[in-house]
Amino acid sequence: MQVQDIADSVEEFLDVSMSKETAIQGVREALNWMSVRNFLVDTITKEFEGDTKYKLPPEYINVIKVEKPEKNELYFNYKIDGNMIRFKDEGTYRIYAIRSITMPDSMDTNIDIHPMLLEIVKKYLRGYVMVSEGIDKQQGRAIMYEMFPQEISMAVSKIKGGQKSPAQFRIIRS
Repeated sequence: MQVQDIADSVEEFLDVSMSKETAIQGVREALNWMSVRNFLVDTITKEFEGDTKYKLPPEYINVIKVEKPEKNELYFNYKIDGNMIRFKDEGTYRIYAIRSITMPDSMDTNIDIHPMLLEIVKKYLRGYVMVSEGIDKQQGRAIMYEMFPQEISMAVSKIKGGQKSPAQFRIIRS
């Protein structure tokens, strides 16, 4: 999806028009927020031969986990060496990794992130436009600074396949 597509969606939703600069800056802010918190998660599902090194895409910063997708279970018999991965066994694996992203500098820049995260970037841009255009600054700030971080955290947790840890712990003493 390109920045233009995200901007068009927001303009239609809010029934306003925005400048190219506003659209690009709002998308950049959302992506930067996700990037510095390592929230840009991506997956690769592929067939791999056993005991052979494979080069990971250069934008992959850190492998979070590996699964065997047909069994939907974690796989631990792999080794990472720089940007190379090697599996002990032959098979199909799904690799979850934190990735970097190139920040957009034009309306036709393609934003290549998980679809769940794209929808949340659209919401951030809505809030950004609401604040920058003076439509409803209070609601815009609530979207940007309250709803956006919560929705990103929940989406990344779902993408990673993990559960959110409880906010409180109960200590039982005997």
